[in-house]
Amino acid sequence: MSEGKKSRKTAGVKKNSRKEPAQYNRKIQQRERGRQAQGQRTRYKDDRTPFVRTIEPACRIIAVVLSMVLWADVHVLLRGGGYADTTIVPVFGYADSKVESTSMEPAIPARSVIVTKQQPEYQVDDIVLYRSSEEENGLRRVVSAEGGQYRVLGDNETGETPQTVQRDDIWGKVVRHGQWCYGIQRYFRTLHGALTIFLLAIFALLLPDLLMIPRRRRALQEHRAAKAAKESQQSEAQ
Repeated sequence: MSEGKKSRKTAGVKKNSRKEPAQYNRKIQQRERGRQAQGQRTRYKDDRTPFVRTIEPACRIIAVVLSMVLWADVHVLLRGGGYADTTIVPVFGYADSKVESTSMEPAIPARSVIVTKQQPEYQVDDIVLYRSSEEENGLRRVVSAEGGQYRVLGDNETGETPQTVQRDDIWGKVVRHGQWCYGIQRYFRTLHGALTIFLLAIFALLLPDLLMIPRRRRALQEHRAAKAAKESQQSEAQ
């Protein structure tokens, strides 16, 4: 092997050996920065009280649930639904509506809230919510079904003639109903109700910090007082 080739090889080895310590030093510096940053992140101790630690997960869950309710509420309102409208806007196949009439008593009393679910077909004895007219919805029980047409009649309409309803006019089958949430649905299915849900979700997220404000204020005052006392002692010593 010629001397020129040997010198080039040795020069390459020396050049690489000079690079390796620099790369190693950079890795060490990056590790040190990471440790310092981690130390800075963990420098402040957890000053939450046991009560606040207990309720904080519950507050987060409540905030998530309220956010989902808010999304559904805004979706319904933007699509033309709501308490004062007869348009039913389903969310994942389900929708809620109000009952004002006595046609389905005693099964479903007046001033009740119902939850409906969309179905490909409806069976006899199903209670369905359907489009009765452009300004009104009907709630009746299916008494017969044939070829996409359903004959419906209310439980409180003894002696009346059943009405014929097309499948496309049916909003859904009633799967839940109750009177206790009538006033709640009446308020929250409005723009003011959606705004209230938004504020409640924000309040649930901030509640743990709001409960800690007096404690943290006292701690800050004590820290300032201790700092002022230390500075006065240093000035007197000087």
